[in-house]
Amino acid sequence: MGELPAGLSAAVADRTAPAPALRGALTELDDPATARSAGRILAGLPPETADLRPVRVTVLATGTIGPFEHLLRASLVAVGTHPTLELGDYGAFELSLAGGDLR
Repeated sequence: MGELPAGLSAAVADRTAPAPALRGALTELDDPATARSAGRILAGLPPETADLRPVRVTVLATGTIGPFEHLLRASLVAVGTHPTLELGDYGAFELSLAGGDLR
């Protein structure tokens, strides 16, 4: 599976979207550690990346989000989107919803 991290790193370095074959490989991951690693690498994609549709996702939770950010990013890039992830503060789930503090 060393080809996947290397390919993702090369795409980030080139400031381009991962090739369709790499995105397909992301959809087939069954190892959470590899998926988290992929998500961390993909965090380096520039905001405007051709071939990826920009989406904004806010994640609110009643506990810590932990590695979910990286797993989510890898999954969203795998299906052809470029996510901007906004993570809610710990314990602010109800307050964010009640106050309409969603951007």
